[in-house]
Amino acid sequence: MEGCVQRKVKSIMNMNDSRSKYLKKKRNFQRKSTYQENVLFRKKERERSIRTYVENVFYREKAKQRSSQSYRENVMHREKVNKRCLGRYQENEAFRKEHKARSIRKYCDSILYREQVKKRTRHNYAVNLLHRDVSLCNKFKVKQRSICKYAVNLLHRETVKQRSTLRYRLNEVPRQNVKAMSHRKYGNPEHKKHVIAASTQRKKEMKEKLQQFDFVMKQFSEKVKDGPDFVCCVCQRLLFRHQVLQCKRENYMNRKDVAAVADVCISEVYLHKCNNCVNPCQWLNTARDKLWICFSCNDKVSRGEMPAECAVNKMGLDPIPPELACLNNLEQHLIGLHIPFLKMLALPKGGQNGVHGPVTCSSKYCANQQFAAPF
Repeated sequence: MEGCVQRKVKSIMNMNDSRSKYLKKKRNFQRKSTYQENVLFRKKERERSIRTYVENVFYREKAKQRSSQSYRENVMHREKVNKRCLGRYQENEAFRKEHKARSIRKYCDSILYREQVKKRTRHNYAVNLLHRDVSLCNKFKVKQRSICKYAVNLLHRETVKQRSTLRYRLNEVPRQNVKAMSHRKYGNPEHKKHVIAASTQRKKEMKEKLQQFDFVMKQFSEKVKDGPDFVCCVCQRLLFRHQVLQCKRENYMNRKDVAAVADVCISEVYLHKCNNCVNPCQWLNTARDKLWICFSCNDKVSRGEMPAECAVNKMGLDPIPPELACLNNLEQHLIGLHIPFLKMLALPKGGQNGVHGPVTCSSKYCANQQFAAPF
């Protein structure tokens, strides 16, 4: 009896489900027909959908997922969306600006999107002749616009100069390209005459500026802002950036005598080579990342001479033992073999001290000093 009742209940429930599905399909069909035929109803539905899309986050995400899925799977829908977006891009100025700004932000933030755009552009440039002509035309327009902006906008000009200087200093390939282009252009008599006149004018202006204290102080601050962090690979002195240049061994391989001196003098003791470093390495893009040489040592090594201050020439400093490194100033003076006498003066700028007059070193006998010290 109970089984019969349960079967009847299930049958009624299935019937109701079938009826509800049928009614739901019927209502959807009627709504679609009314939407296609009735303009007023279509306008109201669009307004209601837009309002729900703006206010309801869940509905918005669901609509985005449904639209993305339809765009991927339905070719006709994809072509329709592309055509509509292209027409809107060409006709609507506000939409065009918004789309450009969004594309620029995405290009800057997303590495994957940036690589996809580059790959697609290279492919279109290689395959599509029309795209190549348009690209060349756009490149010319961009170049002309950039030249005009460089001539008019002072802030943009200074930014471009700083960026170019930094790129020239850090990147080898652009530096070689600039040098090669300068050599080619210097063969032109008019360009050569212009370069000489500009150099003469620049020296004259610099000579006048050097009479101004503020300019000299600014130049000095600019030179010493990084601190003496650059170690010469020959004399092993700590120097500022303007006192050194990057050391390249291949520059000293043109002559045998120069190569022999370079092999003996150049040391890589203070050159950092990554070995089990944390990624990214803390010494990357620092003074320890490259090999540096001072101008004095570079001139002498280039002539095949060993510099007098070369560390190999018995001028290197031995590391301080731990037993002596832990001593304070008083303890260092007590065990010192020599007592230096010199006159120290405070320099007017920079908070540094200077030596005035001769320096005298007096030897002392400290064999019995431990018994006289008040320990």
